[in-house]
Amino acid sequence: MIILTVAFALSIAPAALAQENVVANPGFEEGATGWGLINDWYARNDPKRASPGVIDESVAHSGKACLRIDGEGSRGLAIQSPLKVQAAAKYRVSCWMKGENMGAARAGPLIEFWNAENTHLAGRFWAEEVPREWTRLSKVIYAPEGTAYAKIMCATSADNDGQVWFDDVEVRLALPPPPVVVQARGQELVWDDYQAPPSVAYYRIYAAEEPFDSVALMQAAAWLPADARSVEIADLPGATGKTHFAVVAVDEDDLESSDVTCVEVKAK
Repeated sequence: MIILTVAFALSIAPAALAQENVVANPGFEEGATGWGLINDWYARNDPKRASPGVIDESVAHSGKACLRIDGEGSRGLAIQSPLKVQAAAKYRVSCWMKGENMGAARAGPLIEFWNAENTHLAGRFWAEEVPREWTRLSKVIYAPEGTAYAKIMCATSADNDGQVWFDDVEVRLALPPPPVVVQARGQELVWDDYQAPPSVAYYRIYAAEEPFDSVALMQAAAWLPADARSVEIADLPGATGKTHFAVVAVDEDDLESSDVTCVEVKAK
């Protein structure tokens, strides 16, 4: 019979605390606050005016409101600027999106980086086929050296007569997910209190005979899906004979925090 004893301390790295969303009013709960909804410059080379953004309180991914762009035979966007970002840093840009009757037009988040002289440095438009159900889009982009601020947009790529909805727009530093603190319940490793950010893609389980505080040079004993919150020790095929365990959250870009607090397993 195996008895599990646990020794751990909650330790959130300062870097993880810096992952706040730099987008104001990301869910449009405050109406158009922080957002520019009428942007005719976006279609300045087209005789048609750009499609304006509209705050829609009849549907939302979360909360009570979202952004809607009606094609009306043109393309359109909503924009927020400036965003306070760090130069030479990676950022995760994400949003939830759905639409209908978009034809061949695509839509998605568009981010641009500018220097202090208002010179455009870099940017990227993740224009994707618009899903009919709420779907999360997420990408990582590098803010170049010299970046002073950024602009974030929700945009359509081409003329259309459809509708597209955006909600929960985020721009966050692309850092590893916060550390996972594991508890023991009977023969299980449990982390049901872990507040996983949306970027978590799966968990790696690490095991060793001796205590460890870093997994940087270790090979994982098992992988579990993002919705997992427990595992039976007997179900870890690569952990035979091991007495110490750690659970690490891994994000969509394979980023993980190498610093861990392990769980000790003692045989009776």
